[in-house]
Amino acid sequence: MSVLTSQKTSTGNRLLVKGAPNLLLERCTHAKTRDGTVVKLDGKLRREIQEKTTELASRPLRCLALAVKETDQLEESLRNYSSDGNVAQHPLLSNQDNYAAIESGMTWVSTCLPVLSDSIM
Repeated sequence: MSVLTSQKTSTGNRLLVKGAPNLLLERCTHAKTRDGTVVKLDGKLRREIQEKTTELASRPLRCLALAVKETDQLEESLRNYSSDGNVAQHPLLSNQDNYAAIESGMTWVSTCLPVLSDSIM
């Protein structure tokens, strides 16, 4: 699930995405470290994220991933777009076939765990 949101502290939108870690990881090219630095998501770091996510999911803990696409990474027409609830007016957002491209080149932020585990759901 993605949300295109405006930022109070700067101009422009950013895309916030949550979803299954394995699917989001495929669409990320960078990762944000604990100190906020953004680094290229190389093979070693990608494997570390996959291993940690697999470990958490085997407990049984359901994991979600969070990723972001900052204003300067967004397609030009999305940087300052405001829909007022009607995304059908935007040429990219009106066609779901475009969503994978919009949700590419993102920055991996985190793997998170919801409060409930599979064993009590």
